[in-house]
Amino acid sequence: MTLTTAQSVYVLAGLAVAAGLWAAHISVSSATRGAEWAAGKLPGEIRWGLIALAAGVVAAIVVEPLWLGLGVVYLAGVVVWTARAGRSVRAVAG
Repeated sequence: MTLTTAQSVYVLAGLAVAAGLWAAHISVSSATRGAEWAAGKLPGEIRWGLIALAAGVVAAIVVEPLWLGLGVVYLAGVVVWTARAGRSVRAVAG
């Protein structure tokens, strides 16, 4: 499947906005509910990042241009890394 550069940019930008909104939600919610909430919520969010990571690998194989799939893999990696950081928040908060 081949996408134009513009289509690829729109897809990647949409995913970046979604990841940013997710991070903003986590940030605002943890500021209002406390670190314990974030410590309990973030480890459960890893699965969404892993799903996006798998989708990025598939996109890198199936979709042209290659950089679109690699961009999705990168964004998913950041989400998983952020969610894993919640474990250290749990250690500090708990």
